[in-house]
Amino acid sequence: MPSNTLNTAATTIENASNHGNDCQRIPCEDSTLKNKIHKHIDISKFKKSVRARLMVHQVVAGIRAATELSFDFVVLLSLASMLAGVGLLENSSVTIVASMLVSPLMNPIMGIVFGLSVREHSLWQRGIRNELIGLTLCILWGFIIGLCTTHAETRWGSSTSFPTSEMKTRGDLKRLWVGVLIALPSGAGVALSVLGGNTDSIQSNLIKVSHDCNMSNHQYDNEILAYPHLSNIINNATNYID
Repeated sequence: MPSNTLNTAATTIENASNHGNDCQRIPCEDSTLKNKIHKHIDISKFKKSVRARLMVHQVVAGIRAATELSFDFVVLLSLASMLAGVGLLENSSVTIVASMLVSPLMNPIMGIVFGLSVREHSLWQRGIRNELIGLTLCILWGFIIGLCTTHAETRWGSSTSFPTSEMKTRGDLKRLWVGVLIALPSGAGVALSVLGGNTDSIQSNLIKVSHDCNMSNHQYDNEILAYPHLSNIINNATNYID
C-alpha cells in the first residue's frame, strides 16, 4: 500500500473520529490495512505530542507572574522556614519534605534560568533579586529559631542531641555532588513540564529541586551560629550570678 494512500485513509479516520463517527464509515474491509492505519494514527499523535508546546510568550508571562515578590511569597517562605527548622530540630525528614511542598523558593530559580535562556534581562534580574531576598529570609528565620531553641537544646544535652543527624547530613560535602546529580534530571523534568503545560508533574520536580537548593542548610548554619552565641551569654550570666 503506497504511503500517500495510507496517509489519506488515516486522515479520513481521524476526521471521522473527531465528528463522533467510527471507523466503519471507511470503505475498507482489509483488517491488515486497518491495523496499519491505526498504527499510523498512533505514531502521528505521538509526533504531535512531541511538538505540542506552549508559546514562548505564554511561558514568559507565567514565569514572570510566579517570580513576583508578593505577600504570598513572603508568608509561604516564612512558613516553610519554620517547618524546616522544626524538622531539623526534631530530626524529622517528613517535616522537612513538608516544608519543601510549601516553599516557593523554586519560582525565582525558574525565572533566572528561563530569563537567561531567552535573554530576557528583566526576568532573570528579578529572579536573582527575589532569590536573594528569599535566601536572606530563610537565614533570618533560621537564626531566630536557633536563638529560641538554644537554651532548650543546652538543657537536653548538646553532646548527644545537637546537631541532629538531619543537620549533619545536609552539611556533608558528599551530598553536594549527589544533589548535582539529582538536580540535572529534575531540572530537565521541570523544563519539560513548564513548556508542555503539564502542571501535574511540576510539583514533584519542584520538591526535588528545592531539596537540591538546600534551603534547610541556611537554617542549619544559622542555628549553629546562634547556638554558641546564646550559650556564651547564658554561661556568662550564670557565672556572674554565682
